[in-house]
Amino acid sequence: MSVGVAVNENIIQFDLPVCFQQDLLYISENYCAADSPGMLEFKRIGFHRSKFDEYDYDELYNFVNNRLNLLGFMLVNPMVVYLITTWPGQAYTAHQDDTLVVHVPITTNPHCRMLIGDNTYHLTTDNFYLTNTYKCHSAFNLGTSPRTHIVFSAKEKS
Repeated sequence: MSVGVAVNENIIQFDLPVCFQQDLLYISENYCAADSPGMLEFKRIGFHRSKFDEYDYDELYNFVNNRLNLLGFMLVNPMVVYLITTWPGQAYTAHQDDTLVVHVPITTNPHCRMLIGDNTYHLTTDNFYLTNTYKCHSAFNLGTSPRTHIVFSAKEKS
């Protein structure tokens, strides 16, 4: 497995092992059957305090953090993870964050994109991504199915 591949100054792509992809499929089947299409879902869940009490986020968190550490980055808060769903036809308002953001795609479709600066990216479910969200960015879903990501905040190691 590669440590990470810099696509450009906006994004670093990492391989996600099949075992995690299978776990994310479980989350997709049990969480992403959303009951309110058209509404943005932004859920903060703590490790071991989520509606997925049977899913241990620690293993995913530690894997992601170890890979980031190899490149001089780290996750910010081990007790917080976000699940974010973007519904078909939905887009985020362009904004800047005060941290870098790691995206672990759970569900996507070929018409979902993340815009960072002047570049767009399709984030696939077989990878996770460190994104430069210090820059102006947005995400949009022009497809017919939801886009759901697990999101962690990250920073450069000091």
